Amino acid sequence: MQKSYPAPDPPPDLTPGLSGTRRMQARILEAESRETPRAFMAVLRTLRRDPSAAGLIAENETRQFLARVWWPQSYVRQDFGPDVTLFRGRKHPGGRRLLVAVTALWGRMTVPTPVFLQSVLARDWDVLLLRDGARTHYRRGCAGYADSFPALAERVAGLASGYAGCCAMGTSMGGLTAIRLALQIPGARGVSVGGRAAADIARLFQDRFAGLAFDPLCACLPEASRDLVFLHGGDNVHDRRVARQFAEITGGQRIGLRDMKAHAILADFWRQGTLKPALAALMDQRLTGGRLARSLAGIVG
Repeated sequence: MQKSYPAPDPPPDLTPGLSGTRRMQARILEAESRETPRAFMAVLRTLRRDPSAAGLIAENETRQFLARVWWPQSYVRQDFGPDVTLFRGRKHPGGRRLLVAVTALWGRMTVPTPVFLQSVLARDWDVLLLRDGARTHYRRGCAGYADSFPALAERVAGLASGYAGCCAMGTSMGGLTAIRLALQIPGARGVSVGGRAAADIARLFQDRFAGLAFDPLCACLPEASRDLVFLHGGDNVHDRRVARQFAEITGGQRIGLRDMKAHAILADFWRQGTLKPALAALMDQRLTGGRLARSLAGIVG
């Protein structure tokens, strides 16, 4: 039976100066960064009317992935600003939780947003997706939502207070920001996946002067308030060093994945078909210490 998806708002025309294949590429890329699984498939149906898009759509990995799932998960998208979007899932009587997804350099969790959302249980979780268009490691907050990191932390913590639980997860540039956000949200878990430090913070560990550096993470909070995980590829030297340094500061848990050199770990999970169970384990606060490490090792091999 052919799947049917509700039509979203018309995809924005972001590149009026382009035409043909390049224009279609830009519109598909934008949909991959911002749309729900169902809306993404509907956008492709709209774009398919243009003959120049046929080949791009057929080869698109996100489309191929979603075409194989039994039913794309239901989310309602709510934009709080150009760089902040809340994806609301289905209501569940047991109490919903909030996943704060702090994206990497290109505004994704190193996988297309529809793929990431499809890999999170919409019946249990809402997803707040944060992007940093200024590429300042979120020091200037998120456009249209908060103009500094403290303001961003305050707004996210206020939103999280209405949920039964919270996990802040970030990749690459967003990894350490997710940790800092988690430290400001009571009871939250913080997960850094291949987290990278800003240049001036990194220089603090090299005994160099860093004029613009701020305290990288607060080490003054009580141990009981921390549930922090630093995940990295075991064979990625740079990511391993960053994870070790910040795990020592915070008292968090460092997990290195054996025989993995990748920086974009979630993208590797997606290609292996293990993204959904890996995310579930990382977000499950009942899994800590050795249990979490063994669970991930069993999932990704």
